[in-house]
Amino acid sequence: MGNSSGRCRSVPTAADAPPAAPLLGAPHRARAPLPPALRAGLRAPPPGRAGRAREGPRLPGVRPALARPDADRGRRAAPFLQPGVRPAVRARRFRVARVRVAHTGAATPLASLEDDVATAARIGADGLEIWAPKLGPALERGGPAALAALLRRHRVAVVSLAPVPDVLFRDPGGLEETAERVHRLSELARALGATWIVLTPGERPDGADERDVQHEARATLSRLAQISERYDVGLALTPDSRPRAAVRTLAAAAALLELARRPALALAPDTFHLYAAGSSPDELKACRPRQLALLRLADAPADVEPGSLRDAHRLPPGEGVVPIDRVLALVRELGAEPPAVVPVAPREHGDPSEWARRLRDQAQALARGAPPVRPRR
Repeated sequence: MGNSSGRCRSVPTAADAPPAAPLLGAPHRARAPLPPALRAGLRAPPPGRAGRAREGPRLPGVRPALARPDADRGRRAAPFLQPGVRPAVRARRFRVARVRVAHTGAATPLASLEDDVATAARIGADGLEIWAPKLGPALERGGPAALAALLRRHRVAVVSLAPVPDVLFRDPGGLEETAERVHRLSELARALGATWIVLTPGERPDGADERDVQHEARATLSRLAQISERYDVGLALTPDSRPRAAVRTLAAAAALLELARRPALALAPDTFHLYAAGSSPDELKACRPRQLALLRLADAPADVEPGSLRDAHRLPPGEGVVPIDRVLALVRELGAEPPAVVPVAPREHGDPSEWARRLRDQAQALARGAPPVRPRR
């Protein structure tokens, strides 16, 4: 082809072009599709937002593929079957000597369950223990769905349902009634997101010795635990200080749990009953951390002999002679962080929120090592 200079110029071909790789980089390869399981994992919510279906069961070794209902979504996972709340996470992170105090309906006996939920939210309690005698009227007014909605609206987590009284040494009819009660409460606890159902042992019959207690407790507690385990709910046994109670001390209760060997069984020590029964706080050293489900904190007056104490003598933490601060220190030494409730009813009528706040503040003051209030005499 001619041009203005009279020179011929050939047309460049593909062979004359520089190699493309240095200019464009390596050729792009199509990405293989991700496996379905991996794609599902990428779409999963963050750990703090997962529901129970992704968290797995709270009871180790029990129903590993259990799916939780929608009412449980948003609750944090926590060890030792404890309900996860933000203050508890802060306490573990910064190692603050703090006890998580949930409000219990036993402290406000004249209030309705709806009022207890509002009180727990108003004082910023670390959860709520539903007092079982208040359940019937509340369920008649709205049913489980309405109660669950009320708890969500107030952002209150349920710690436990209490109590199922006198579970040991029942006649056949009474045993069936107790089993049915545990069944109903376990179903409700699962619907509400509760972790524990509190049991009291009841009295032993005339002539029954420790071997009879062990045989009865192993059979009955195992049966009740099998029921609650279907719903991923634990049973917490509280020793009773009554002279004829089947289980009076913490050491005796811990021994019965070892005999039953059910993952759903744990302890809910009551400091008032332990003091009245002559149980030493050092008995906590023999407990495993996961066996401590719940602490029940109450003081006792100095002018009443331990053997003569009754529930009417209960005092707020720090106002009596029970070494509650020692109990809290031993629990921390074990590495356990169970929530606590203060089942002390007021002596006079007043604002239930102020009373509940006072109980919580005095329990937390003992946990921080503050000097106790002067004992009442």
